[in-house]
Amino acid sequence: MPHKKYHSLFISSEDNTSVFVERVRQDYLKSCKALSLKLTPENSDRLTQLNRQYKFAKLIDGNQLSEHRGTLLWILESEAHWSEFIENVKPEDRIPNVLQILADLRQSLTPKKVRYSRKKHTDFFNLALAIALVWDKPRPKIHGQMGRRTLPSTTQPIELYEYFSVLYDSSKRKVRYKDLTVKDLIFVVNTPVPVSELQWALKNVRGSGKSWGKKYASISYDTPRLTANEYSWPKYNGSYCLENIEEHGGICVDQAYFAVMTGRACGIPTMYFSGNGKSGGHAWMGLFVDENEWVTDVGKYASNNYAVGHTKNPQTDKKISNHELEFSCNKKFRKIVYVKSAPFSVASQFLLNEQEDKLAYAYSALVIKSAALIVGAWDVKESILFSRKSNEGLKAFFIKKLKVFRDYPDILVEAETTYAKFLSDLGDTKLADKIYKKSYDKRDKSRTDLAQTTALARSKSLEKNKNYEDAAEVLEDFIYDNRQEHAQVFLVMSYYIDFCKRYKMEKDGCRFIKKCYYKLKNEVDALVILQLMDLMERAYTNAGEERYAARIRKDVDKIIEKKQEQAARDKKRDKRRRDVDDDDYD
Repeated sequence: MPHKKYHSLFISSEDNTSVFVERVRQDYLKSCKALSLKLTPENSDRLTQLNRQYKFAKLIDGNQLSEHRGTLLWILESEAHWSEFIENVKPEDRIPNVLQILADLRQSLTPKKVRYSRKKHTDFFNLALAIALVWDKPRPKIHGQMGRRTLPSTTQPIELYEYFSVLYDSSKRKVRYKDLTVKDLIFVVNTPVPVSELQWALKNVRGSGKSWGKKYASISYDTPRLTANEYSWPKYNGSYCLENIEEHGGICVDQAYFAVMTGRACGIPTMYFSGNGKSGGHAWMGLFVDENEWVTDVGKYASNNYAVGHTKNPQTDKKISNHELEFSCNKKFRKIVYVKSAPFSVASQFLLNEQEDKLAYAYSALVIKSAALIVGAWDVKESILFSRKSNEGLKAFFIKKLKVFRDYPDILVEAETTYAKFLSDLGDTKLADKIYKKSYDKRDKSRTDLAQTTALARSKSLEKNKNYEDAAEVLEDFIYDNRQEHAQVFLVMSYYIDFCKRYKMEKDGCRFIKKCYYKLKNEVDALVILQLMDLMERAYTNAGEERYAARIRKDVDKIIEKKQEQAARDKKRDKRRRDVDDDDYD
């Protein structure tokens, strides 16, 4: 059970929760100040408990939970349940809804009396908590290309709990329940489909958990659909369901969806990824392999250079990149020193919120010294140094951070651009531009996404200092250096066209876009040629060269007409095939 004093205080504070919250807050600050700045197991355990109590009090303070008091007391009865609840709730969660779902599932979670003593009730609290954290708000579709004939999602949390608790207690599950944390389970229970879909997958789709990625390629690719630019599920294929995808095939979004949803139906945590490469948008999948180990590139075409893919955290609906996920699974975080340091990092953020800057700074400095890859501690220290306007301290801070994260480009680029902006604001534009340029040069070919981030940041910095020609040149260098990445540079080309219009540089901008256009026209994939032509038309229009813009529009119409004719031929061919199949069947 959590600290008895706080448990009793919460029970007795039914009519005045503010007293409970303030008492916990005062005790938290007092205990943190009394705790020695040493990474001992005792200090770490003590701070973990204090952090949980503080977070619980803030949760009570920030939500109207009086009608859910019984559910909270039920959770408080178990140290394990209370710890999981507090560790996993996030600011984005709708706490009253979470507690209501847990209340609805409470009866199913209560241990049942069994006839034989050797039988044990399996504790599925973590499963129930994952369902509550994901389903506290309506679930969006997995992707936006399902067409109009989607299955109605009337699934209720209790139905999902019954399905997955039975699954994990049977031999049909592909992953052992005890191997999964709440953070893993949220990537199982995000199934906005009727339970009948899950049951179909469990009955009809076979395979082992670790090789589930093969389900992606098991769906035949519908090339005629792609040729016809039918990116959404067509009506003639019936409703958007797993059985029809298996029968008719699909494009990448359908392949990824099939692999993801059938995996979840079998209890495997899976992720739906999307990103942009040379040929435009693409979808692939990731799946759980083991504790803190995910495969994130199933169906990701290496030749198209998808530098980064994003999935959504079902609990918060925030984007996560595959690189962020890989960093969070770093084996260093399992080392004892990192485990002991983590509570100090959390505490430093809580203390910062309480305006205890001196102690927050000391805690963050301790973490950085002992477990340097814990990003939260760096964020706290950076925030305090900025609030103190400690320019020399910030310079030393960034130099150290750039050294620590030199092997982690995503974090490194963010630090480089923040440092360069800081120097620019100080008036040291020469050093700031040098940092921007060095950052860009290191990632120009290896990580187009990060090179783009740096190029845009550098251009905006030069623009802010009214160096418009240099700002335009930075954008031109990025576009030209990375032109072979095709669709990945179109965003910057669009930004560049608008930039030139904003600063009356339309003629020069048009000449540059024209130069790129004729180099790319015969190289780009048929999927993205229309995007390139649209950019060229905009550049011509801005420059007042309407005659050439009209010529581009005419060429666009011809391409669209050819695609429509090809699509019609493909549909006729498919109809003949279906008719022949029906005759053979008869």
